[in-house]
Amino acid sequence: MTFKLALLLRESPYLFGGAYYTATVTSLAFAIALGLGLAIALMKVSKRRLVRGLATTYVEFFRNLPALVLLFWIFYAFPVFGIRLSALTAVSLALGLNVSGYMAEAFRTGLQAVDKGEVEAGLSVGLTRWKLLRKVVLPQASRVSLPLIINLFASLLRWSSLVSAVGISDLAYRARIISSVNYIPIEAYTGIAMFYLVVSSLVSFGSSLVEKKWARRYATTS
Repeated sequence: MTFKLALLLRESPYLFGGAYYTATVTSLAFAIALGLGLAIALMKVSKRRLVRGLATTYVEFFRNLPALVLLFWIFYAFPVFGIRLSALTAVSLALGLNVSGYMAEAFRTGLQAVDKGEVEAGLSVGLTRWKLLRKVVLPQASRVSLPLIINLFASLLRWSSLVSAVGISDLAYRARIISSVNYIPIEAYTGIAMFYLVVSSLVSFGSSLVEKKWARRYATTS
């Protein structure tokens, strides 16, 4: 058996054209996960036990529920209740909810690392809760959380291949079409494997650069 590189190159415009859907789903799901993750993280560090309990339940539920199961439930069950979503929206919502549980833990780690003395100082000079969060807490928390958040983005990029399960013409879906039409499954799936490997490696490399840059910055200011 020979690796049919020429045939893969011929089909590459169609194959990698699916990257648009991969990027779209990844971006939308990441935005959902980012917003919900921050909100749930703030609930988890609340002084109210009920609020913390609700946040913990949310995190455990979505972290332990398989993303594919959640995707199928949203895609097939929502219309029963009169909620009709496009396949792209359903996938983005499912992945966003799933990753938001992990995102909440990443934000919580950063929030708990904030110096309590600076929080008290901000309150003492009359900062409102919102200004304190925006000007004092989040800038410090992001130093710890950002590398974790970038790694979650890389994971989300890989999980986005689940969109092919509901017929979205992403990389995985097009690889399946190409492999069945041209009988090149090894070549087609090797192509998208290399795509995910390269992009995920670049994201991880960027994460390490950010972490090192911030470590040097705070080492010189401490």
